[in-house]
Order: sequence, then C-alpha cells, then structure tokens
Amino acid sequence: MTGRPDFLPVGSGYVALGDSFAAGPGIPVTLDVECARSDGNYPHLVAGELELSLTDVTCRGASIDDLIDIPESAGVHGAPLPRQVDALLPDTSLVTVTAGANDVGFIAALRSWSAVHAAERGQLPHGRGSLASPTAPPVDRARVEDALRGVGPRLGDVLSAVRVHSPAAHVVLVDYLTVLPPQGTEVPEVPVTSEEQEFLWQVAHALEDATAAVAREHGAILVRASAASREHHAGSPEPWVEGFFPGLNVPPYHPDAAGHMAVARLVLEALAARG
Repeated sequence: MTGRPDFLPVGSGYVALGDSFAAGPGIPVTLDVECARSDGNYPHLVAGELELSLTDVTCRGASIDDLIDIPESAGVHGAPLPRQVDALLPDTSLVTVTAGANDVGFIAALRSWSAVHAAERGQLPHGRGSLASPTAPPVDRARVEDALRGVGPRLGDVLSAVRVHSPAAHVVLVDYLTVLPPQGTEVPEVPVTSEEQEFLWQVAHALEDATAAVAREHGAILVRASAASREHHAGSPEPWVEGFFPGLNVPPYHPDAAGHMAVARLVLEALAARG
C-alpha cells in the first residue's frame, strides 16, 4: 500500500486497541467469537503490510473503561475480558486506538431510531429481528450529550495509559468512518427522521472534535477516517459502512471490508508521512 516508516522495523510490536469499528465483526475470517474480531480488520491489514507482530485486543461493545479499567462485567459467553492496555509492552512500537462511540451511545441511538422507523414502514429485514428490533430502548438525548462532555478526557486517559505501558510507542488515534448521509439527505439505508439525523450529526461531529483535540494534546498521530469517508456513508454508491439492511454477517452501521481496507490505507499513509 505504501512505504515502510523507518521507525517500524520488520517484526516490531504493534498493539491494536478499540471497539467494533476496529475489531471488524462480520468480516471474514473471524478469529475471536467473543470479541467478533476479524483477520480482515484494519489492524491486521496494517500489520500485514508492514510485517509487524500484531497483538489485536479490539473487541465489539468495548467502551473506554474496557480499554483502561479492570473489567467488572463478563463477555457474551460469561468470562470477563481483560483490560486492553494490559496487552501493551515496554518495547511496543505502534499502538492504534479507535474508541469513544460506545461511551456516547452513537450507534445505539442510530440503531434504536432506525429500528422504530423501519418497523413503521414495514422495512425490517426478513429474519433480522435480533439486529433490528422495533422494541429498541428509547434514546436518552440528555445522557448522550452528557457522555459527550466526558469522552475527551477519557480518551486522554487512554493515551496517558499507553504512554505509561509503552513509552516509546508511536500512537495513532483513528476516528470513526462516516455513517450518516449528508444532512437533509434521506436514504433507505439510514431510516431516521431529519430531526434525528441532525442530532446524530451533532454527536458525530462532537466526537470527531474531541478525538482531534486529544490527539493534539497528547502528540498522537490523528487519522481522520470520518473526513475521508464523507462520500462513502451507508447510503452512498460505494459505502464503507453497512446500512440498516446489512449484508449477510456485518452488523448495521459498522465498517464493511472496503471500509477496513480504506482505514488501513489511511493509517499507512499517516505513518509514512510521520516517518
């Protein structure tokens, strides 16, 4: 995809932290059922291109707490998952981080509203009740806005923890691929009202801004996947994320294989520019 940065020799250690946008649920081949982690996710693509030794601890549903705090809850199969920063070593050379969306409830809100409207329109995918339940919980906008105010400092806590565990690592903070179509544009793949869409865009932009601010404050490399994917939203001709009518395996509003390839390219370009 691009040249090798001088600061990442072959075989050096790379640790990937994050949630489902990094883990790659539904992208063949699944390596870890508990976390829905795929060997086609962007960390694996980056590691393969640069011949790095990857430790991928990304996991679906992960919040920032799951990255840096001792876990209190069990995974879907009953076993508690270790905190992700425990995978970091003193000689780790590269760390990528994608986190924050689960903390603010962005995808949860989008799926909840989509489920209600798709049900009203008779558009629920056949056999997909578990992914598109019309009985989804209501969206608590005040809680979302409150969480947005705290997500920046918590992301900062993640980068501080990375520095403690892996002081020499180059840290790449990757924000989220764009899911929503442009404001005022209605597409069947994202069945929400214009008013709901406006609120969700505010949340998405606030999360982007918080991520960028944390990268500046902590000296991390910022990959603006959000900006690079404006024309590849869920309802676009060439989407990098699934819409509410998903493919066979990828959950709604998550990156598809093309999305992971695109993010991998962006990470590689950012590393090449730094090197």
